[in-house]
Amino acid sequence: MKKLLAGIMMLGLLLASSPLFAQVEVGKGLPEEQLKAVAIKAMQDADIVLEDVEIIYDEENALWEERVMMIEEMPSDPNHGNLPGGILVEKKYQVVFFDFAEESPTKDVWVFVDQDTGEVITVYQEK
Repeated sequence: MKKLLAGIMMLGLLLASSPLFAQVEVGKGLPEEQLKAVAIKAMQDADIVLEDVEIIYDEENALWEERVMMIEEMPSDPNHGNLPGGILVEKKYQVVFFDFAEESPTKDVWVFVDQDTGEVITVYQEK
């Protein structure tokens, strides 16, 4: 029995260090490039022209959380009270931020993509 358990443990270690399994990170969801591609397609489907824009994969949704805090502290901000909160509750999502140049007629856009399925949950364009 001990030999069988040792064999199973050794097989597990070999599989875990295999290049085939090394690319899959448990709990991380879909890869960054795939999530960005989904967000870009959502923007194109909405006929938003992607000129003069920086497309940012918002690592750990830190930019989004910072923006929400800023808006909540400024009641005069036109986005106050308009943020997509309820739809995101209990969702595992990744934000892709489209930071348009100041001179662009297009306001900044936040695309929320389900980390596991790649489905667009919602798109929020700043006011």
